[in-house]
Amino acid sequence: MKLGAVLHEFPFTFTHESTFLINKGILSTCSFFQSQGVHTVGAWSAECDCNQTTLSKSGLGTCASSSSSGWNLPSRMCPCTGVYKGAPQMETWSEYYIWRGLPLDSPVAILLHFPLTLYYSLHLVATKTFRNDMLTKRMLRIHYLGPSHELDQLEFFAELSVILQVEHIHIDLIGPDVPICRNFEELELIGLPQCSDGNCMCKLPSETEALKCRVTFKLWKGFYHDVYKQVAEGFPPDIIFAPNAGVAAFPSWIPTLELIYKLQVPSIFTDFCEEATMLALKCIQKVLDCELSIPMQINPFRQPMTPPCKVMELPTYSNCFLFGIN
Repeated sequence: MKLGAVLHEFPFTFTHESTFLINKGILSTCSFFQSQGVHTVGAWSAECDCNQTTLSKSGLGTCASSSSSGWNLPSRMCPCTGVYKGAPQMETWSEYYIWRGLPLDSPVAILLHFPLTLYYSLHLVATKTFRNDMLTKRMLRIHYLGPSHELDQLEFFAELSVILQVEHIHIDLIGPDVPICRNFEELELIGLPQCSDGNCMCKLPSETEALKCRVTFKLWKGFYHDVYKQVAEGFPPDIIFAPNAGVAAFPSWIPTLELIYKLQVPSIFTDFCEEATMLALKCIQKVLDCELSIPMQINPFRQPMTPPCKVMELPTYSNCFLFGIN
């Protein structure tokens, strides 16, 4: 546990509550979300262990903002409207919050850590492979492995349309946790998640009719090595992204790793803690005997909250560490 102290460092005013107090059991996730005014509300429910949302109840078809979705926060606290200036290359939560004009007491990082980790992974791959065109190309294809409760939070991936300079982002979500009733489901986001203010600009047609670029999804139930040919249809992805992968914990990763290495597609994996990541690296070395293309490192866009179901006394955060192969 070499990096424990650094992992707890976040710029937010609520950091002490969301990390130290929850970790020590002094504060529950329920109490924390109650203090933020979002307990059991909309997508926030998926982050609290007292009220896990049922995946099969998620909206089907087009993801539109409604009274049961959105940020459930006032406009000053959330990124509910577009930005008319290009995004700088951002490498910290502070830089993102400044660019989006958000106060550091806003809890939106808790829901945005999946899309922002994906954004950061894209930049790492583009820099490493000298493929800067990947971030400006007409269509960006992403294979997203092992989605779980973020399937109830897909509307927040609309933030990628504001940050990236591509025309169309397509994300195939592939994993055993995809409910059978949602297998092959296709979705398209039509606007940024809205705030709770009735008179905000995010309610104007110019904000709700279309995103700056298309963001589409297709859901696939199954292991990547079993469904890859059906998913790809002859078009390999630009990147493979596996958040909180648990590579060393699940034997089913072995044939998937072998396929990924054979494809030679840039691939980013994340995990909850340093120890799990080190075990993943040992597993990959044993199975593939390959060098890392992206060295193991702390993810600056890790979730700034101790997981509610944490089982080990280790510094643990969703998407805490990342590394890449190919």
